[in-house]
Amino acid sequence: IASSARAYTDVTETNQLLETILTNTYSTADLRNRLTLLREFLEDYFFTPHEHPNLIFLLNEFFVKKDESRDEFNALNAWGDGLYSQFTKENLYPALDSIEKSAADLPTVTLFLPFAPTPYETPRLGKWLRRNVDPRALMEVKIDISLIGGCAVSYKGIYRDYSLKYYLLRSKVAILKVIGDYVRPGVEIAV
Repeated sequence: IASSARAYTDVTETNQLLETILTNTYSTADLRNRLTLLREFLEDYFFTPHEHPNLIFLLNEFFVKKDESRDEFNALNAWGDGLYSQFTKENLYPALDSIEKSAADLPTVTLFLPFAPTPYETPRLGKWLRRNVDPRALMEVKIDISLIGGCAVSYKGIYRDYSLKYYLLRSKVAILKVIGDYVRPGVEIAV
C-alpha cells in the first residue's frame, strides 16, 4: 500500500480501480458488500497498528476477525497489490468515494429468477450478461418463484420474459386441447 501522500482526483485511476473490482464482481449486492469490506479493511490497515506488514496476511486476519466468507476473501485478494497500492491514509476516503460514485453509474440488468443463485452461479450469469448485454453491467437478482423455471430480464426499461410460466401461459390453449383429446367425454377440465 502506497505511503506517499497525493491528492486523489484522477478519473482514469478511479476507472482502473473500478475495472479491477469488476473483474470478479458481477452483482449489485456483491459490489456493495465488497466496497464496504474494502473500506473497512483499509481503515483497519491504515488506522490500527499491525505487527505483520504482509498485505495478504493482514487481509486474511481481517476476514477471520469479521467472520466473513472465504469467497469474499478470495475476491478481495484476487484484486492484487496493484489495487491496494493506490491507497494512502490521505487519499483513502476521496478515492473510495470516487469509486462508489463511479460504481453508481454502472448499467444494471435486473434478473428475475425462481431461485437464488449460488456464489458459484453468480459469476457464470454475470459473465454471460457482460458478453451478451453490456461489458460493464451488474446484475440485480430478484427472486420470483412464480416463474417456475427460466428467467425474466429487465434492462433500460425493456422487460423480456423467458420463463417457463410465460411459455406455459402462451401455450395454454394448445395444452388444454391436447389434454382434452385424452379426457373422457363428460369430464370437465379445470382451468
